[in-house]
Amino acid sequence: MKNDKHIDIVLSLPCDVDVELVKKKIISIMQKDVRTLKCRRVLVKISESRDYNLSFMARLWVSREDYWELRYDLIQEFKKELTIENIV
Repeated sequence: MKNDKHIDIVLSLPCDVDVELVKKKIISIMQKDVRTLKCRRVLVKISESRDYNLSFMARLWVSREDYWELRYDLIQEFKKELTIENIV
């Protein structure tokens, strides 16, 4: 566990999105990556609400050596999958 580190990624999406669909999609993406530590819970919450958007905070745990590569890969995968779902 000393070698574990959490990744926090904030996504800003339009305020009219289907919140539950977004959360399910993001959780699914994080859980299917083999670098995500399965012994720790993944988390997606609305961290902020503004006039025109919602900020979703996604958190997962990873080994330190996988941190940066997984972070960048997830950001790209979130964008790809949310575009396919017509969310962004």
